[in-house]
Amino acid sequence: MKNNKDKKRKKKILFIENKYEISGGQMVLINLLRNIDRSIFEPYVVTQRKGELYNVLREMGVKVMFLRLDFLPVQYNRCPYVSPWGVYKLMKLIKKYDIDIVHSNNLYSNKYGAIAAKIAGIPSVWTIHNEYKKNPILRMLYRITNRVIFVSKRVGVIFQDPENNKGRVIYNGADTKKFFKRLPKREDYLRFGIKKGSFVVGMIARIHPFKGYECLCKSIAIVSKKYPEVVVLALGKTVEGSRYDMSIKGLIKKLGIEKNFIFGGFEKDVSKIIPLFSILVLPSVKGEGFPLVILEAQAMGKPVVSSRIAGVPEMIEEGKNGLMVKPGDYRDIAKKIIILIEDPDLRKKIGEAGRKTVNRDFTLKKTVRETEKLYIEVLNEWKSKKRD
Repeated sequence: MKNNKDKKRKKKILFIENKYEISGGQMVLINLLRNIDRSIFEPYVVTQRKGELYNVLREMGVKVMFLRLDFLPVQYNRCPYVSPWGVYKLMKLIKKYDIDIVHSNNLYSNKYGAIAAKIAGIPSVWTIHNEYKKNPILRMLYRITNRVIFVSKRVGVIFQDPENNKGRVIYNGADTKKFFKRLPKREDYLRFGIKKGSFVVGMIARIHPFKGYECLCKSIAIVSKKYPEVVVLALGKTVEGSRYDMSIKGLIKKLGIEKNFIFGGFEKDVSKIIPLFSILVLPSVKGEGFPLVILEAQAMGKPVVSSRIAGVPEMIEEGKNGLMVKPGDYRDIAKKIIILIEDPDLRKKIGEAGRKTVNRDFTLKKTVRETEKLYIEVLNEWKSKKRD
């Protein structure tokens, strides 16, 4: 009877996410929670602070709990310090809700998730979204975590361990039911003050030094000399008046390209705005793993120019379904933008090839099913070890 009850009982997954704003890694988590099979899995989420992520998850009907795991400000999330009190509070939640697996969505979260799961006697999973340098903390966490999901092969390079099979590459995937090729709407042109027929360079990234806004500005300064009507529509969160925000806006003014730039702020649903783009540019210099925004733009048939960084070469084949540049090379970015402005047939060809690549290899459905399969595998392995 007990075995039958265990089979019918939903598998309870506790997700830990310390960041409260929404960017790439958090969108991957939201997409997973929105599409996970609720007849098999019951998700719970712990966040460190109430904010955008907390509100979105609540709207989705996910059980989400606010829990400070340490006494340090959230911005110190790279600190090696681990609060025993935070581990204890997490263990209490694990016991209270009878959790089966703890899944940490980044390095900081796994400092608590892996340790609490280990002490509580349940398995843990850790998703790594970015490249890291080798250090003792990473090695320790890798050793005590049952499965580690790498969002690209490149992200997993430093963890290569021939003696075990912990690491799995599960690529991020685009929601092709939401991101598909379609024409822009007239009201969206009006909303941003863009003339219909303009060549629009799209950028979707928070305004942060890692994202390469300085490179984009310098490249547009070159492009605008030949094509003065080019428009950049940049979507992403910023802290108004922050040092970096002011430096980018100061650079735009210095380069004389103020009329070319439109900052649209954070956009909750970029699928409504991407149709306005002629191309997407992602000039990141670091801090990427397998950029979801590239997949979403490709799914909508938009050609992409991206830095050759982290897992990008695993999704883009140069000249066929996208174009790549060396990180920080603003002259090459400008060159690639001009090529795409002048060759509409190439834009169409690259955009269509990118769309086919996503639909074949990088769908959200595939990502979710592979993650669910990993959960079942981990649980079966854990039960087998307990019997032994």
